[in-house]
Amino acid sequence: MKIPCRKFILTAMPFALLFIIAAPPSFAVSCHCFRDRTYESSEPFLADPYILATARNSFVAFASGASKSDVVKERMGGADEAYIWLTKYIGSKSGVEADTIAKAHSSDVSWDAAFKGAGVDTANFGEKFNRARTSGDAEGMSRALADIELRRAFGVSAAVLSALRDKGADNAETVLSLLVAKLSGDDPVVVLSSVSPDGKSWGALLDGVGVMPAGVGEELGKLYKK
Repeated sequence: MKIPCRKFILTAMPFALLFIIAAPPSFAVSCHCFRDRTYESSEPFLADPYILATARNSFVAFASGASKSDVVKERMGGADEAYIWLTKYIGSKSGVEADTIAKAHSSDVSWDAAFKGAGVDTANFGEKFNRARTSGDAEGMSRALADIELRRAFGVSAAVLSALRDKGADNAETVLSLLVAKLSGDDPVVVLSSVSPDGKSWGALLDGVGVMPAGVGEELGKLYKK
C-alpha cells in the first residue's frame, strides 16, 4: 500500500524523536549535505560551513589514519567530533581497536571508565588530556588530542596553540588558521582574528593563498606525506 508522504512523516516522527532521545550524548543529528561548496566573492561566507566541516573531518581522519569517508559516515550517523577523536584516534595510537573503545562507551559509561574497560593506557596523551579525562570533559579531551597532532603536523609551539585556543578557536578554526598562516607566512593569531562577519571569511582567506574549499583536505594530506 502506498502511504501518502504527509501521513508517512506524521507516522514516522514519533519514532525519529524516540531515536534522538535514546541516542548517547556523543551522538546527535548531523547533516553534512552542503549545497555551497565553492567560494564566491559576491557571497564570501556561504561556503564557510563546508570549509569548517572539511577541515574538521579531514584532519581527524589523517591524524587517525582513517578514511575521511568513514569519518563523514559516522558524523552523518550522529557521532560528534569528540567521539571520533576518542575512538578512532585513541584506537590508532593505543593499539586498542576503535570499535572496542566504542562498545565500552555508552550513555551510562563515562569515557574514563570506557578507556579503563577497553584497556587503553592514557598516560601517553599528556597532562591536558588527562585533566579533561578525569573531569569528564569530552571536548577538552578532543582539543588536547588535536593539539598533539597540530604541533606534529604544522611544527608549531604550544604557545602558538595556546594563543589560538585563548581566542576561542575550535579544532577546525585552529586547523584553518595554521594552514592559511603556513601558506601565507602570516601569524596564525592574526589570521584567526581577521575572520568575522565584518571582516574576512575562511573562503576569502583560502582564496588568497590559492586553495579552493574542496582542496583543504589535499593541503592537510601533504602534511602527512612528509
